[in-house]
Amino acid sequence: MMAYFIGDIEKSLHQPEAYDVQTIIEEGGNFIRLKDDRILEYFESGSPDANHTIVFIHGFTMTGLSIKRLLDLQHKEAQERSMRFICPTIPGFGKSWAHSNRSLGDFAEDIRNLLDHLQVENFSVAGYSFGGAHAASVAYYLGDRVKGLALVHAVSPLHSVSTWATKFVGLSDHVPFISKVLSKYVFQPIIIRSSIDTVDTILRSAFPIDWEDAAGPHRHLFAHDFVRSMAWTLDGWYDRVRLADGSIPWPFKIEDLRREGRKIVVFTGTLDTVVIPSVQHHFRDRIPDVQFVEGEHAHLNMFKHPEYMIQMM
Repeated sequence: MMAYFIGDIEKSLHQPEAYDVQTIIEEGGNFIRLKDDRILEYFESGSPDANHTIVFIHGFTMTGLSIKRLLDLQHKEAQERSMRFICPTIPGFGKSWAHSNRSLGDFAEDIRNLLDHLQVENFSVAGYSFGGAHAASVAYYLGDRVKGLALVHAVSPLHSVSTWATKFVGLSDHVPFISKVLSKYVFQPIIIRSSIDTVDTILRSAFPIDWEDAAGPHRHLFAHDFVRSMAWTLDGWYDRVRLADGSIPWPFKIEDLRREGRKIVVFTGTLDTVVIPSVQHHFRDRIPDVQFVEGEHAHLNMFKHPEYMIQMM
């Protein structure tokens, strides 16, 4: 009897949470079904007939929805500059199905499939925070199709993990069943029931300087997406440490992101306590001919000044 019970739990842990994919469309997004039958959600902003397409990849505890909503605030400028933004949600976050044991190269292949589906050949790619590692992988693996790369407060192979994250992922390595059960039946229900005020309190306590620096009319978009990003799966938590925070080397050299004719811009803030400026210096010092932009702001500043998302590209 116990074996059957454990088997049922294990089966449920490997299935995506039930939701109607139509709800992605109702939220202003879309989705594709990838070759391995996974769902990848994405959102668009700007001009559909633009001359310049930018794939903008979100950070940790976010989805493509908050990036789209921030970019929508700059819709007029995006149209004037003839810019189209495609904002995918990384597998394991939001309503993009998790991809077990995925690599950065696997994500680049997902983006290749998405852009082929949308009939986009050449484009630029931007990545914010955790999304920076993913943007870098897209730039590396998709080669000459990528005309520009923006790394925005991005993690790098030198970005050390926090102690709590190391322990949490260490647990998943040694006793994956128990950690998955804790994720799905303890942590996830707490997150789903969290109000915006609760998220505000958590983030204000964890990152006081960065949260205060982002104060303004748009900061609630991050708090809302914080809950949305983890409402269906917590697989993205494991991927964050395993892929992007220095636990394992990236599968390519930073220097190899440089391609002839490719514009590369690195953005950082001197007040950033989430991904400290020295991490961005790692990119600056290793990528030839990079444009380095450093301002007096913290990690979540783009929620205060969403126009930066247009200007940086």
